[in-house]
Amino acid sequence: MSSVARVLKRTPVRVAVLLLLGAAIYAGYRAWVLRRVHGFIVALAAVDSERAVVCVRANDDRYENGARAWVGLLDAHGSWAWSQKLDGTPIVGPHDGLLVHDAHVVVRTALPSGVGKTASYSLADGHREWTRDFDTAQSATYVDMVPAGPRVVQGGVDALTAIDAASGTIAWKIPTNAFVSSARVAGPSLLWSEDLNGASASLDGGAKRTITSTGSGMCVVGSELVYMMGDRVEARAVDGNGGQRTVASLALPEGVSRVYASQCGIWKTHPLFMVSFSDGTSAPMKPGLVEIDVASGTQVRFDPIDLHPLLSVVQQSNDAMFPESGSLVGDIARFVPMIDGDSNGFALVVLDVEARKITRKGPVSHARLFTEIVGDHGVFYLQGGGAGDDKELVRFDGATGKITAAVRLPDVESLRPPALAQGRIWVHSSRWTEPLPWAVLDGTTLVPIHSQGMRITPASDEIAKAWLGGP
Repeated sequence: MSSVARVLKRTPVRVAVLLLLGAAIYAGYRAWVLRRVHGFIVALAAVDSERAVVCVRANDDRYENGARAWVGLLDAHGSWAWSQKLDGTPIVGPHDGLLVHDAHVVVRTALPSGVGKTASYSLADGHREWTRDFDTAQSATYVDMVPAGPRVVQGGVDALTAIDAASGTIAWKIPTNAFVSSARVAGPSLLWSEDLNGASASLDGGAKRTITSTGSGMCVVGSELVYMMGDRVEARAVDGNGGQRTVASLALPEGVSRVYASQCGIWKTHPLFMVSFSDGTSAPMKPGLVEIDVASGTQVRFDPIDLHPLLSVVQQSNDAMFPESGSLVGDIARFVPMIDGDSNGFALVVLDVEARKITRKGPVSHARLFTEIVGDHGVFYLQGGGAGDDKELVRFDGATGKITAAVRLPDVESLRPPALAQGRIWVHSSRWTEPLPWAVLDGTTLVPIHSQGMRITPASDEIAKAWLGGP
């Protein structure tokens, strides 16, 4: 008998060898998992120009919903820094259950039992920091998760809940009505819409403050929240201290009534409201723009806009889910792309905010109804249907009113604001292929920085002509 065999016959030695062998196999498996996570992408959030956090679900029909899914940190060249198995699959919602905030990766998942998990992972190395259960019962809320200082606010069946991002402790919980949307942070407060009214609460907690208004359009001007209420524009302190005051009474054209604000942004220091109004007849409501000078308490302009009342339902939904990325929010660009439509179809149009009129209109196409528009500091990215089954991604310059770049991306998923970071755009497909299909694009040229498993075809002139009749 050889000396090696005699050594292996000793039980302690055999155990040690088996343990070492098992450790080696596990290390090899972990290396393989980190190199290639198998399945399909269900959520993506860019961290910066070089990294994105990605949620992947296994493509295996033998497993129930939530049985096998992972979250991991992916770099712009295709390497995984870390990955962790999830309890359940990410919640379908505005952020698809994934938020990167304050060095934490927060993921909301659902299990077949109806139990939900909110868990936090370290952005640096992926170790789990905390987890909490919640009820996954369906609700009409558009609020998935909102970053709010050191906290994360998540929507639920009948409440908004603020969770400390570092520890997972609940900071506060505020009851809400059935339909909640347009949640965002303004100074020391969280703002949101409930049906046709607005609401706010201190980020430090406290009672909900209802803002009776006609629509979801609210602007922050200095330290005040400005909004419409009936035939007036009202204001109240963002921090909720003090009551509301009347800024201006609306000077409506003769016959105009029932004005509802849907968006509000700042145009040359003045709040500018996108509104719908009725002329007192049975005709559908019409869109318009109302500009207010808060300092003097006067209405500067009221301009009907030559648009049909049926705007893109997809865009209205996106604006409710991502209120800070709408077309007429924040500092408004001079030229704003919009989707206008009637029974004949839908078209991309360009609104000249300075002239208050539609200056360009592209060819009519039923595919334009599903166009998504994401605003990013005066630049707009539009994604929608193109020729055949391909989708098309378009860059629109708000300073010039022109399409400056466009590409075709087959079978790409919805474009969401979390996919934009530091001048780059992360795109992905939910198809199950090897390798995972995703790409990083330059935000100015839409040229791929890195592409894996996706076919990206530049076609700026052709797409610009199809969308807008030319660049």
